[in-house]
Amino acid sequence: MSKRRQLRSNRFLPEYVTRFRDRHGKDRLRFRRKGFPSRYF
Repeated sequence: MSKRRQLRSNRFLPEYVTRFRDRHGKDRLRFRRKGFPSRYF
């Protein structure tokens, strides 16, 4: 169920960007791509 919810939440985000909930409960965006430094928004 959580996997399905995660896929739905990432539907409108650009490629290599994922949404996740941090330990404080806030939604954050993470950019991860091979050869690039990872970034948080």
